[in-house]
Amino acid sequence: MALRAFIRLLALALATVPLSFLLWDGTGPLPALIGLGLMSLSLLYLRWLAGGGNLTRWQLRYHLTPEDDTGRLEELLHFLAQKTGHLVVEASGQGLFLELPAAFDRYVEAQLPRALPELRLARDRSTSKNQRGRSSFFSVGLPDGNLLGWATEGETRQMRLHIHPGPYVTLLAQTDGVRPPGHWIRIRLPQRFWQRLPLWDELSAGVRLSSLLPPTGNGAVYSSRSHLLQLALPDNYATEPTGRTLGQASDGRLLTLGYGVPLHTVGAPVPFLVRLALDDLATGRAVVIISPHRRILERIAQRAGDTPIHWLDSQNSHRSAHLSIVSAAQWATTDIDATVQSMQTFLADLGLDVDLPHVGEYTYRLLHALAEYARQTGQDLTFTDLHTFSQSTQALRAFLAEAQNAASDSARQLLARLDDDAGYVQAVTILSAIRTALKPLGAGALRDLCQPPFLNASQVLQEKNLLLVPMTNVDFPEHDRLLSAMLDLTLNRVLTNCSHLSLSLHLHDLYLYRSDRGKRWIDAARQDPRISLLSDINNPDFCTLDRDEQQASQVVFRCSEALASSLIVEWGLPASAAELTELPAGAAIARFLGTVVTLKASEE
Repeated sequence: MALRAFIRLLALALATVPLSFLLWDGTGPLPALIGLGLMSLSLLYLRWLAGGGNLTRWQLRYHLTPEDDTGRLEELLHFLAQKTGHLVVEASGQGLFLELPAAFDRYVEAQLPRALPELRLARDRSTSKNQRGRSSFFSVGLPDGNLLGWATEGETRQMRLHIHPGPYVTLLAQTDGVRPPGHWIRIRLPQRFWQRLPLWDELSAGVRLSSLLPPTGNGAVYSSRSHLLQLALPDNYATEPTGRTLGQASDGRLLTLGYGVPLHTVGAPVPFLVRLALDDLATGRAVVIISPHRRILERIAQRAGDTPIHWLDSQNSHRSAHLSIVSAAQWATTDIDATVQSMQTFLADLGLDVDLPHVGEYTYRLLHALAEYARQTGQDLTFTDLHTFSQSTQALRAFLAEAQNAASDSARQLLARLDDDAGYVQAVTILSAIRTALKPLGAGALRDLCQPPFLNASQVLQEKNLLLVPMTNVDFPEHDRLLSAMLDLTLNRVLTNCSHLSLSLHLHDLYLYRSDRGKRWIDAARQDPRISLLSDINNPDFCTLDRDEQQASQVVFRCSEALASSLIVEWGLPASAAELTELPAGAAIARFLGTVVTLKASEE
């Protein structure tokens, strides 16, 4: 129904009331009854139209500049208006939304993205509601193409564009009392009528619908000018003089993070990861980078300048460093009990259940005998030594017989147990578990990495050095897990023996080669000021939130839908999940000591 026709019907209905008094002698109450009936029918008709069916609310995000060809968009809006009879485009500080009958959902999902370049649609479960104290306005002039854009720029503004076949449009606005630009009159409308206004304004006949959608120039990504991209640092924020520089906040200030705070990133671009590694080197720290992405490691190595570079690369043994548990030259400064504990942790990482009392006690004595024998004979203690005596009880018996001659109490006790049936069964079970865990050392590249000459890890990590560890054995992931556990043992020994060192540990996609998802190193970095940790998850589906806001910082460059939903709830973000899954390139959402800000990573 046209607004002009509705006004005429109301005027006619109201006019019949005084007319009935003038013609009462001839017609009686008939004109009044006709007028009241006409008014009632009109209002009932409007109520029926305003009732409507189920609507689906979509959030629109797109790139649209004045130069874009909007012909296809114009055709699509005409089609929707013709078929639906009435659709709504709503603009507010929360975004730009399209409301359509639910029956058109599949059509909209398929066709609308073709009409706008890089259009993104997201279902929105919220509904627009009137708020007390707000003023409603009705447009009495031709629609202005900037009105929807104007509405998205303020939290107190809300604009509803009702589109009818023809096309005709009707504009309604709600503000905190400020009249929108243009020709408007203040009105009062019921909530239901505001949402589903069935009237149209004939003054707007023939308007170009596509001209009413706000352009998103100046590099804007969201037509709503989303609050997500405007989260700024607190006014009292001060940069860390010796921390990592992460990038620029939305207000232009640099965002820095102290080395003592673990940094977790999700989907970080390669230039960002390379720059942070080089920045850590520039501070004089030793940097260890473990990554399944060899191209990142190669890029860091190329740009490291004159920094000494060491590789631990099972696929290139010619350039790779070699690892031992304890080299012969280190026994004078090595505590046997600490070494045995680190070896137990190493086996536990590979699946041996050393927490069981009998398993833990037997394993401790076995490792203690091995370490004590190597120290007394002045030999290297290597990972292949563990693999050798685990091959059979005969190999173990031969080792223990030789070790007891070196005055090893642990060796004597274990040798005596082998003569007992229960002790023999226990030995067979534990040796089988160790043999299975160390199976990749039987032959091949990993075995070569356990042969002398060995890397002096203590010296490397106490100086400005770069240690690169590629985890790229996709066909045999157990090889990467073993290499990661070997490196853990080495790093733990160095941290135990060296009180003065500054270590930056970068872990990329650690879920691929670590069963604990890096929890041990995260906890260690929180407690040990010598360790600065960076962990990056390239695939957001494998990311879990660290809820300890005071001791961690998270920078999210890419989101999955599940992660986006978690971030919105945990961080209280003023955004929909779709906005997070479509972050602009180089932009990120960072939680920094309890504050959530927008971050733009600086370019290389």
